[in-house]
Amino acid sequence: MALTFHKLLAGCQAGESSAWMAFVREYGPLARAILGVYTPLAAADCDQLWRDCLRDLADGGAARLKSMPSAAEREFLLELRVMVLTQAAIRLKSEPSLSGGAGPSTEAAVRDVLKDLPLLHQVIVFLKLAGYTDASIEQMLRITPAEARRGLERLEARYPAALGGDKNVCLWPRTWLLDLLLSAWAAATSACVTPRQMIRILDGQTNWYDKEPMERHVAGCLTCLERWAALREVVYWRRVASRLPEGDAARFLNGLPGVASLAKGNRRRPWMARLLG
Repeated sequence: MALTFHKLLAGCQAGESSAWMAFVREYGPLARAILGVYTPLAAADCDQLWRDCLRDLADGGAARLKSMPSAAEREFLLELRVMVLTQAAIRLKSEPSLSGGAGPSTEAAVRDVLKDLPLLHQVIVFLKLAGYTDASIEQMLRITPAEARRGLERLEARYPAALGGDKNVCLWPRTWLLDLLLSAWAAATSACVTPRQMIRILDGQTNWYDKEPMERHVAGCLTCLERWAALREVVYWRRVASRLPEGDAARFLNGLPGVASLAKGNRRRPWMARLLG
């Protein structure tokens, strides 16, 4: 997978249409899924937003793409997620009619819900506030239903008082969460745990003396908690989202800056598409 990922990025940076085809097929479903969780946008609007993101990535000789993390796919996907959701937030702010209703008005309200919870339960609560189902959270975190239930019980006990809503009504995607994400990303400091360090923790490549203080920081930092949850989120969607059919993916390549259109009727599939199956 690592070699395929690096070849794919290299091909996109070189403007190869076959590599961009593979990029859209592989990562388009992930972008769509995340937009479906965090925004009330219709499918056609999500597709247009993803098309705009692709243009930004390809424009200027793929300058934006070249600036993104490329050492590991998971680190790259975190940055891609930030890009997609930032574009979504800009779009929704320009069209108030798409706001989908009010949610918590302050970051402090969310902090009150998370206060003093163990890290795992904070992640469960954060993902639930984003609108994920209990079953999805169990799969995302690879935990048992009983463990997920304990985290959700903490949310149910605190939700009405802290967020001013009915716990049985308000747990669905709200655009207030996009504002919270933007605030969290902007608050990152040099003391925050990096995505690469988080990946090393998840892969069991960090010793206890390093792991314990990093996890303690994540539990007390909304910026890092969001990043920690997002890492599990992109891994989950990368695993379960079906690859986009080639015919559907081709629609996103039309007019992509610096990328030649794929020839119609070409009987031989591009080398990158053949490589990925």
